[in-house]
Amino acid sequence: MTISMRSFIVVLVLAVAPARVALSQIPYACCFGDDTCQDIDAGTCEANGGIPQGLALCGGIEACCGSAPGSCYTADRICCLANGDTPQGPGSTCASNPCGTPIPTVSEWSLIIMTVLAFTAGTILFSRRRRAATA
Repeated sequence: MTISMRSFIVVLVLAVAPARVALSQIPYACCFGDDTCQDIDAGTCEANGGIPQGLALCGGIEACCGSAPGSCYTADRICCLANGDTPQGPGSTCASNPCGTPIPTVSEWSLIIMTVLAFTAGTILFSRRRRAATA
């Protein structure tokens, strides 16, 4: 996990800051409903309907793969992670389809049913050939 220079500076300021600096005045990454991010204090963040993300700062807009297969949207890295999704790296866009196209798959039960049908079809085919050969 890489630590950005801005995050390092915030941690350094916290470590050496005089006691008179209130923690509520330290900027946090604040994610809003439209997946935008602002570096503001926690109180202002919550007052404006945002969700503070702890001691992190906004990382910049990039492509973000959602939980639905193939879904891509642009958001700040911190907000993407807060949504439980996967950021695709700085400078990435959804135009290059970084989340990929979902590959159709078959469930285990479908495979079992297809196998039973194949064995049934094979049994019927071979039993007809034997009857034709003996007749």
